[in-house]
Amino acid sequence: FRRYRHQSDDPNSLSSDFVISILEDNQDNIWVGTRDSGLYQFNPKSKEFKHYRNQVNVPSSLSDASVWAITDDNQGNLWIGTDMGLNKFDMKMKQFSHYHRQENDLNSLSSDSITSIARDSQGNIWIGTHDGLNQFNPINEQFMHYRHQANDSNRLTVNYIQRITEDRLGKHLLGTSGRLAQ
Repeated sequence: FRRYRHQSDDPNSLSSDFVISILEDNQDNIWVGTRDSGLYQFNPKSKEFKHYRNQVNVPSSLSDASVWAITDDNQGNLWIGTDMGLNKFDMKMKQFSHYHRQENDLNSLSSDSITSIARDSQGNIWIGTHDGLNQFNPINEQFMHYRHQANDSNRLTVNYIQRITEDRLGKHLLGTSGRLAQ
């Protein structure tokens, strides 16, 4: 294994050693999400990191410093989960757009605290949060929510979704606080 760590004398190194999410894209870049230090694009050929971070007065920057989850789609975008909502990173334009929970909008996120993201075989983006599961349709940009409801055995058993994956049959597996759900 080769280790990549913060090097104070190297501006092309990680500025944080607290890595919490990783994705390899179809261009062989490695995307690294860190706690409190943003997102990094690692080029395996040059061995250099490009840093993307939250910039308070730049609306097209990353929405938060902690990147908990990353996935990509077939249109050349990254989907990034933070404590301040969902970010879509257009890799061609090098710009972020944001999706947040809106109090009275049922088509918005159920929570801005995102813990996991996965893309399914249909192109939908699934977002696990502190307050339920969200299915996002990138074409119409609408969210569908799945939440725990007492006395309904066909619903989520808890709302805190920690991990999401899709099996070979297209069924979703959810890691929740204390349970595995399908």
